[in-house]
Amino acid sequence: MEHIEQEKNYSNQNYLESVEKLSRAGISFEIKQKGIRLCILCSGKVSHDYFPATERWLRKDSQQKGYGIDSLIADIRNRTKENLIAYLESEVSCNG
Repeated sequence: MEHIEQEKNYSNQNYLESVEKLSRAGISFEIKQKGIRLCILCSGKVSHDYFPATERWLRKDSQQKGYGIDSLIADIRNRTKENLIAYLESEVSCNG
């Protein structure tokens, strides 16, 4: 019984830490399934699913998988940069 409580406390700690880090990074998300899954929002759409209990994440557009809140935040930032660069390049070619 004590082992189950330890797992639950660890899971709650991961959840709280994840929510705090995402909030501090300015990343929008929705809490689903009573905190089992966090849906990361980018331009109003779900870009990633994150599971705090296992620290696993899934990028929706490519099915890329990862581990850890810090690598998730890095992937989101890289994706945002890629989208911005692509947008700027398309503007330059249109106004070329």
